[in-house]
Amino acid sequence: VYLRMSAPRLGRTMTRRCNAILFDLDDTLIPTTKVDVTAVMTASTAAAAHLSNAGRAPQIADNFRGYLAATPFPPEDSSTPVADWRCGLWAKAMGLAEDEREKARAVYDAWMDARLADFKFAPEVVALIR
Repeated sequence: VYLRMSAPRLGRTMTRRCNAILFDLDDTLIPTTKVDVTAVMTASTAAAAHLSNAGRAPQIADNFRGYLAATPFPPEDSSTPVADWRCGLWAKAMGLAEDEREKARAVYDAWMDARLADFKFAPEVVALIR
């Protein structure tokens, strides 16, 4: 990929090789806030089903959002994978005991699947990238 740049102070145009292009997706190119609302509710419904208590889904969603907002990111222990860190937040939101953490992994997977299913570029962003 080559990038054509104008350098008015130098009175010339330059062409430079570009090795990488970085895209900031979260709420820049993709409206992830809306995506996350749906994904958290989908995962919270799955969490409540794992706990055999469908009525707890809204509370689990509120718990998860609260823990997510209150917990520094990236995790303080930089050796902790992000997926494991998020599973821990789901486990806390669900009130799981240490030996029940596998339920949190299933809920995290439901959250990730729902999030990625709606993770789409808006038409104006597609036009901009092209």
